[in-house]
Amino acid sequence: MRLFYLLLLLFSLGCREIVISSKAGQYSKGTLLFLWELFQDEKHSLGQSKVDPEHFKEELWRKEALYLLAMRHGLEQSAYFNDFLALEKKSRRGKAAFAYWRKKIKPDFAFSDVFRHYRVQVDPQEAVREILRFRELGGKEEEVLIGAYRGGAITLRDLQRAQTTAEYKTFIGLDAKPMAEALSEKVRLFLACVAHDEMLRNYGAYESELVRFDMANVADKYLRVKYGFAQKGIYPEEPFKLNISIEEIYDEFHRHQNYYTGLDYVEGYEYAFKDEGEAKAMARQGMFEERRGRFLKIFAYQDPQDEQERRRRTLREQVILEAAYKNKKVSKTYPCGKEICIFVANRFSVREKADINKYYDNIEYNLRIDLLREQFTIDLKDMQDYLNFKAKMDFLG
Repeated sequence: MRLFYLLLLLFSLGCREIVISSKAGQYSKGTLLFLWELFQDEKHSLGQSKVDPEHFKEELWRKEALYLLAMRHGLEQSAYFNDFLALEKKSRRGKAAFAYWRKKIKPDFAFSDVFRHYRVQVDPQEAVREILRFRELGGKEEEVLIGAYRGGAITLRDLQRAQTTAEYKTFIGLDAKPMAEALSEKVRLFLACVAHDEMLRNYGAYESELVRFDMANVADKYLRVKYGFAQKGIYPEEPFKLNISIEEIYDEFHRHQNYYTGLDYVEGYEYAFKDEGEAKAMARQGMFEERRGRFLKIFAYQDPQDEQERRRRTLREQVILEAAYKNKKVSKTYPCGKEICIFVANRFSVREKADINKYYDNIEYNLRIDLLREQFTIDLKDMQDYLNFKAKMDFLG
């Protein structure tokens, strides 16, 4: 028995070994193995048979930088930080549970399999009566019996822990029928906590380190909005404010004039070259009149911001229209058969005359978003350099 406890202690100490360190914090070996399991399970569920540890390392490095960058930009002072952190914790428990059940039960498990695995016994009507009695008379959640599973009793406190504060308040306030209908899902969330905690113990992972990883995921959402990559539906914040001069707005208008005035079509000639080098050399010289080109007329997008419409177009059309919307006569290179092509426009047909006053607010917004996104690339790179990120991950194979 003494030998068993000694081995258990040695295993625990080994898992506590710090394998990632940076100015954002540290991750122990057990925590990293836990996160690696989640990372692999997610990639496998997307159809990737082999998962690269180096990719995992790069993702962690980026997460650490996002975490520290967001903290410097006031993430913890955000009014919604705690709510989003609670959602991330719940998401982590769910991901861990799915990874655990796929290995412990079967890869294509159903939730009925999970309930059988834990030998869950719950009478929804009796459980609801207990909850309604508690709601009326008060008491302690841990004394309200919901049912049982192979680990012991399931209490209302267990269901409370498995939900966010807002979710629990909603559940506890339901009438009897909808509460009974929701009960199975709440028990499933509790079982996810059970699976998560067992996986936590198996790897010797540390909750405090995992919470920082959760905070990095919140930071990702927060910065996506602050730097203009997403609307505030993903996180209720406003983008950073920038002071933009009138001159900059005029310059932006003239660079993308065809976008704002409504491009109908672009006409010009496509020139083919044997390779990329020859095409780029000719583009620099601009002596296309010495070559025979193929006339093309490309109609504009119905909605330039519709990503699905863009993807429906050929690569040739996408490249040509990208240049046309920016008022550029010469496009980038693109493949055409076995050759490399460049399109040179000689006519842009637009729907209306250029009037900057009509589009001023829209131009200012688009310019601000473009500048913020450019700044994000710089800020993230600077933060990654600053982190002094060090990782020992050879044990992942």
